[in-house]
Amino acid sequence: MFKKDYYYIVAGLPELNINESRKVLTSLQFKLEMKKQLNKSDYLLFEHLFRENDNKNLLSLLLERNISFDKLGNYTEDYLRTQIDNPTDIVAYMKPFITDFMSKSFDQSPLYCENKLQEYYYKYLLKTDNDFIRQWFRFDRDVKNLLTAVNCRKHEYDIEKQLIPENDGLYDALLNQIPTADLFEEEDLPYLEKILQIAESNLEAADMELEIDLLKWTFLDEITFFYYFTIEKILSFAIKLGLVDRWRKLDHTSGKALWERLIYDLEMSYFFADEFSLNHK
Repeated sequence: MFKKDYYYIVAGLPELNINESRKVLTSLQFKLEMKKQLNKSDYLLFEHLFRENDNKNLLSLLLERNISFDKLGNYTEDYLRTQIDNPTDIVAYMKPFITDFMSKSFDQSPLYCENKLQEYYYKYLLKTDNDFIRQWFRFDRDVKNLLTAVNCRKHEYDIEKQLIPENDGLYDALLNQIPTADLFEEEDLPYLEKILQIAESNLEAADMELEIDLLKWTFLDEITFFYYFTIEKILSFAIKLGLVDRWRKLDHTSGKALWERLIYDLEMSYFFADEFSLNHK
């Protein structure tokens, strides 16, 4: 299938820095810009990266949580409210979830709702026809499940209630076995041994989370190695930018390190001519 090249998007990225006195690119700014510049089919793929923000907003409305509406979501608050009343024109996986939620027999406890929506969400994304989307979201789901299983066994929590159900085999294995490095082949779950080393380490929670995010960064580099100016590079950049955004808010030092790595990776991976340089004015 023909893929559109987006030389102009990369060439048009602003000069990036971490200087606190200046405005820096945020995920929201990048998303708004991509809505103008990507073609329709590629922007639909781009929107998948923000479905989790939609999930957060949907659950907030359904469970009547008093939290701020996440503007990174694809749907406005008013639109989501109308779809809750009549889910006819919303992403496919949300329709059955809203219908289930409204039924009298549905367990409306927050944990169950979150896991059920995540189950629908990942199943939907793993059926897309884009290899990058499928690879990334499967990896993201499996990492979450693996870390959850390790923590549940460590603290004696009910594993089944915490995991995101799936049909790829990892779910059943984690329910019945203590996670080990030989649980799966490397191609089934990349970096399995490394993930377990991090999960079972004595690192502080924040340090452990940073190590996992850096591992995700490496995975993104690996699966986009043979892509150049196509939508996959933009999707990878957007995911990395989301990681940077989060760490910048939580920890200036970690955020700065991730930001500098993002910019370095971007500059080094393309081998631009001067007219395509990030620093070109």
